[in-house]
Amino acid sequence: MIDDHQIQSVAPAVVHRPDSIEAYVEAVRQCAHDGEKVVDYGRFHRGLGHAPPAGHVQVVCPAGPVEHHVADLSVTAAGGVSIGDLQMRLAENNQFLALDAEDEMTVAEVVAHDVSGPLRQSFGTCREQLLGLHLVDGRGESITVGGRTVKNVAGYDVSRLMVGNLNTLGLLASATLKTAVIPPQITRVEIRDLRPSLLDDMLPGLLLSDASPWYLQWSGSPATDQSAPPVLHLAYAGSPRGIDEHVRALESDLAAREARAPAVARHDGELTDDRVERRAGWRGLHEAAAWVRLVVPPAVTGRTLEQLWTMPTAPARVLGLPAHGVIEVGGDWDVETAREVDRAMGELVRPAAGMRIWLKRPQDTATIPPVDPVPVDWPVLARMKDALDPGQTLNPGRLF
Repeated sequence: MIDDHQIQSVAPAVVHRPDSIEAYVEAVRQCAHDGEKVVDYGRFHRGLGHAPPAGHVQVVCPAGPVEHHVADLSVTAAGGVSIGDLQMRLAENNQFLALDAEDEMTVAEVVAHDVSGPLRQSFGTCREQLLGLHLVDGRGESITVGGRTVKNVAGYDVSRLMVGNLNTLGLLASATLKTAVIPPQITRVEIRDLRPSLLDDMLPGLLLSDASPWYLQWSGSPATDQSAPPVLHLAYAGSPRGIDEHVRALESDLAAREARAPAVARHDGELTDDRVERRAGWRGLHEAAAWVRLVVPPAVTGRTLEQLWTMPTAPARVLGLPAHGVIEVGGDWDVETAREVDRAMGELVRPAAGMRIWLKRPQDTATIPPVDPVPVDWPVLARMKDALDPGQTLNPGRLF
């Protein structure tokens, strides 16, 4: 069970639980005025970054209200609303939030960490789906930007600056996000025995063909069997007749490329079925002792996966998004193993100008940098931090 407050063995001195958005804003403002350090890493991202300072304060955002703008295909929700609760409310009007996040994750954590998964291929990341937000910066100032419809977002969109800022520039009070209509059918296709490097070569053509899927995702466990390559999962959404055409085009494309066509398994279902299957592998990463994200050019995602499969210390879980060059790796590694894995993965991604981000490190591995190499835009972000949080009130020392 996840401790709601302790972060990397450091517990908060005080936990405030405001009962309204207005009270939440005021509580953060008061902490900024009093010079108290407000820390919020989220439940599922508390391993990302350095440990927080002792004596910090946590301010819990309330879990309401929620306002569904059905005709506008958008929803406005308080930062403390859980994704699971939000999805259930949207489903009442045949809509859903096209973000891959755990049900227990809050809207605020999703926005702060730009949480996304396979569905980003069709809907974009959280950054593309955010229409507006209400936040409090490190000076205690309340800021509202954006609107509830796409046409209201014009000029420089400050709200996108706040997506993925890890709660270092501002704390979210509420957000307005796009919603989508639930498709009548979702068909998942599993392809086994397909070389990941082959997908690197065929991906551009696939995404522009009649076989272009709703999303693509690699998954596998080299620690269990390094001789078994990862499985490629594709999904198609829409009418049964349209999906049939997509799947036929996919099978035809594979047969034309491979002398021996790989095994293809088809599973027809609904959004709820697909969401359970789609998120199963990611939950396994959340539960692992160590979890690291590799970011490489999409054109070498498959080749990188093949190299991961031959590492001496094979990961227990590997997930990959080939259209985005994102590979998630997890395992129950001790301190020494984690250091060795970090070194090996650094050598793996460095030739491709890639990077690695540790979302969870074993205890006592502070010598492993959370992000390596340091992104080139960090000096700019550091200046933004000084402007929006001059007193280093929000998550001090987490990254900068």
